[in-house]
Amino acid sequence: MTFLKKLKFKNIREYHFCGLPILQYVKTEEGIKNKLFPQNNELLLYKVLDKIISYVGEEYKDIFIIRSGLGEAYLLNFYIDDLISKVGAEKACFYVPKLNRQGTWDCYNKLPLFIGELENCNLKYILTQGTYYYKNRKIIVCQPLSIIDDIVKKHRISDRHHIDCLLDYFRLNRTNIKPVLFNIKNEEKDVAKKILQEKNINISNFIFISKEANSTDKLDDIFWKELESKIKKLGYDICYNSKEFSISMAVCIASLSKCIISLRSGFLEGLSLLSGKIPMHILYRDLITTHLKVNRFMKTYTLKQYPFVNIDNIYEYDVINSQNKVIYDNIVNTLK
Repeated sequence: MTFLKKLKFKNIREYHFCGLPILQYVKTEEGIKNKLFPQNNELLLYKVLDKIISYVGEEYKDIFIIRSGLGEAYLLNFYIDDLISKVGAEKACFYVPKLNRQGTWDCYNKLPLFIGELENCNLKYILTQGTYYYKNRKIIVCQPLSIIDDIVKKHRISDRHHIDCLLDYFRLNRTNIKPVLFNIKNEEKDVAKKILQEKNINISNFIFISKEANSTDKLDDIFWKELESKIKKLGYDICYNSKEFSISMAVCIASLSKCIISLRSGFLEGLSLLSGKIPMHILYRDLITTHLKVNRFMKTYTLKQYPFVNIDNIYEYDVINSQNKVIYDNIVNTLK
């Protein structure tokens, strides 16, 4: 049975859950308008909770339902111990409703993990931020991106770092944040080395480059070709991040590199701990998902304010307002 179904009409998109309409988008001359069906939402809520409980089973009484991007998923693990204590959870687990997030949690989740087939992008219309008590369970919905957005709108904060927004919301502080260790298995390291060997990449002398990010526009090929040429002249091989890699595999390969160069994305949060031993060059453009201009994006999402990073190994660039030559020269100088 398909629990969630999207129906398409000429100017209408409708989402149905268990056969009942829950959300409708209508394209009009004034723009996109949406309509919720609250009469069905309470019934759907119980069906969703029953489905989640069926995934988790009887062992866990406290369930953290996570809706977030890669970066927020990683960050949540820093303060999950403190959050568990705050909400009074006893035997807790994570439930992640979208399979393509699984690799993120496999790398560094601190709690048992369950993956469900409910769509991440539509769960928010049924389960809102907060705590639910149902069938002797405590179900805590964590939506870090929604929390940050609400705080920024409410207080009109223009340049506060998103970590501090989250900690304030949960009434936590940085002193209680604990390191998150990578759970990379030895067999994954062996597979990573085999992948590099098959690509004829020198395992002991390569640069890891991630050229794409869902949250920002791409850089043109000319930028990357020129950078690649300069790097290869120094004697380095290059491994480009690929959709063929799982998140955990990409993290594993990056951890073997001499340097990481990447467009700013949620993927980099998970790599930030590597700055302890590996230089990271991070390229910022406008954040298209929330319409943040590059200057605000750099202030509110800089990796230099992340816990347990080596700021001396983190280099950040506004590629919109910087000359390419300045960026190339700085990267090359750190590789000599």
